Amino acid sequence: MTGMFGHNHQVDYTPFKTKGEYSLSLNPGLLTLPEKMQELGYRTASFNASKIITKNESFSQGYDVAGFSGETEIVKEAVQFIDESGEQPWFVLVYYLSPHAPYKTEEKYHIYARDDVDPINIRGCNDSKEWPEGWLSHCDINYGRIELTEDQWDQLRRLYDQEIYRQDDRLGQLWARFEERGISDDIFFIFTSDHGEAFNDHEREKAWHERPYDNNQLVPLVLRWPGHIPATRVSSMVRTIDLYPTIIEAGGGTVDHQINGLSLFETLDGTAADRPNVGFSHRGI
Repeated sequence: MTGMFGHNHQVDYTPFKTKGEYSLSLNPGLLTLPEKMQELGYRTASFNASKIITKNESFSQGYDVAGFSGETEIVKEAVQFIDESGEQPWFVLVYYLSPHAPYKTEEKYHIYARDDVDPINIRGCNDSKEWPEGWLSHCDINYGRIELTEDQWDQLRRLYDQEIYRQDDRLGQLWARFEERGISDDIFFIFTSDHGEAFNDHEREKAWHERPYDNNQLVPLVLRWPGHIPATRVSSMVRTIDLYPTIIEAGGGTVDHQINGLSLFETLDGTAADRPNVGFSHRGI
């Protein structure tokens, strides 16, 4: 929400900070995307299912409404905010935590998992005794303390696919509300992800999403704005930080301060060059 690389906004929530260079909190002097949208006359809201984000008050900088939302409540709360906005334009962030390990879906989404594999799941690295049977630490897997069979890796991929299937259903519910209100073709809609997932792809990144390999950095990015953005595929590499100036431009504003992001409108003719990406990890590589 700053349009800047991590080494410039200097926020890192992990406990592996070095020399005090990084902070757990966003610098209030930075101009966030929702703050800029407020300047342009928009009501702003964040409906967020990540407690890591919502428990940090600095991340709500610029939102009229912000806080934790359960994934089953996000659609209702977001649509209520939109309805209450009336004729005032709005900027809404809907942030689901899933798909994300551990992979836990309701029974109606169990369409891919195998019945011939013992219980397995991927969890965090702490040593809590409360983890269910088969929930394995990604640290144990990444550092070779536990080795999984190909059947187990296959099952984990299937569990992940079930999470994607569920998320597709949830996004469909949100889109149905847009269509009911007759606004689906009037809004600038963006779909993306904060990271991908690893499934035995690298020697030191077998599970989870800690290191900046392609499987974690290359995420979907879909923009839809009928009448303004043509139907096209862009082959050049872009970044989610590029959404910052793109949304501001779409909202009728300009960016008059230094950021790293570049407007995505410049890429629509298919001639733009790849944009440099910066990934960093607290794991020492």
